Amino acid sequence: MADLIIIVYIIIFISIICSSYVAIKLFKNKINYLIGILSVATALIELVVLSSVIWINDFEKLVPRKFCIFQGIALQYCAYLQIISALCFSIHLYQLLVRQKERNSQTLHKAYIFAIVIIPIIMTIIVSIESIQYDAIQPFKIACDIKNPQWVKLIGYPGFNLIGTIIGAYFSIRAVFKVFRHLDQFKSQMTDTSKIAANKSKPTGDVNEEGVTNEIAEETGVKKDFIRKIRKSYNMTKAAAIRMVLFSFGLTLINTLASVHTVLLFIKGGEDKTTGLRTADFAVAFTGIIIYVIFGLPSLFRKRS
Repeated sequence: MADLIIIVYIIIFISIICSSYVAIKLFKNKINYLIGILSVATALIELVVLSSVIWINDFEKLVPRKFCIFQGIALQYCAYLQIISALCFSIHLYQLLVRQKERNSQTLHKAYIFAIVIIPIIMTIIVSIESIQYDAIQPFKIACDIKNPQWVKLIGYPGFNLIGTIIGAYFSIRAVFKVFRHLDQFKSQMTDTSKIAANKSKPTGDVNEEGVTNEIAEETGVKKDFIRKIRKSYNMTKAAAIRMVLFSFGLTLINTLASVHTVLLFIKGGEDKTTGLRTADFAVAFTGIIIYVIFGLPSLFRKRS
């Protein structure tokens, strides 16, 4: 178990680097600030958990009580911030692609910022009051978190994030369907344009007339440029669609892993008696790496191509 804990800490450290890289890159280029905030929140969650390494020999027995409470509350806030920024990103894609809203709509962006700032604070205050009142925050294997009662835990990130994930998945799926419809349109347009260009390239009548031949060549060249532009748009749209699918799947997988144990215990009316590493620990460890794979690697590939 000790070796596995060390490996998890190493993965968390790598994950912090990955999520921090994505955040810095996005903020530096002034693009996709919602994913930038998501990356920051992810890095903070992982950093909060990594701080437990100080008591790596026996965290559950050695961790100070005040630090344990602080860490448990900090985890809730960062998790709220993470899911709200992810949900805003899913809604933003839906507004752009399905409802055809403007990318720079000030009303939408103000709503996103309001939600990102206010909702995590309100939820953290609520869960902090209940956690302290019921002494719900207890040490697990590598971090302090809400343990019992389960209804308090559902107010925390396991319940809140799962609901946010379901809502975000709905908006993401709607947006993805819209993008794939665009891809079908691009394909049809490329096929039709290619056929027209092929027909134009076949001279009719007197092929010895140099002027007609030159005109056909020029027109064919224009068509080929147009086809190249359509193909470029198609490839960019396809890459965006793939990232959207990966984002939706990754977000759903991570939050399901972090929440399913709590939901099942709540349904059964049982108590959390976990003694080893939890699925939530592995979810935290790999989130930053997943964000990097989805939003970091594509930009690296574009640079090298």
